[in-house]
Amino acid sequence: MYLPLPQLASSDTLIWGDVRIHPEAIVAPGTILQALANYRITIGAGACISSGAILKASAGNIDIGEGAVLGMGVLIVGRATIGHHACIGAATTILQADIPPHTAIAAAALLGDPTRQIATESQNGLGAAEVEPARVAAEESPTAAEIRAEHQNPRG
Repeated sequence: MYLPLPQLASSDTLIWGDVRIHPEAIVAPGTILQALANYRITIGAGACISSGAILKASAGNIDIGEGAVLGMGVLIVGRATIGHHACIGAATTILQADIPPHTAIAAAALLGDPTRQIATESQNGLGAAEVEPARVAAEESPTAAEIRAEHQNPRG
């Protein structure tokens, strides 16, 4: 799958509102961090926010845990907690969702959209991470039955 990443029009990092960045965190050029009135964005020690990421705290606080990595073009809107050492793939959109610590999210995932079903370990029995992001292109998404069949009868 081809994943077009955003072209940066500016190398400036734009920060509005109550944004707290730990001195050991890295925020790349071309990032937008916006906390509306009464909300806050906190970025923990060792966290890395890649170019083109946009974080907008508009329905609660956004907290990025220590050592977390947000890939290029990640969009977080509303409120969110990204657990420590979580890895969020490029071009992922997070709408009012929490990501547990030590979780890896695939590139171009969509999390927090209530119209999409999210499989968890207890539902699919794969022993996978607790968060299984809904894929962007439905025609490329395997069904839960296909995933279970592949897990139970691996090729090889």
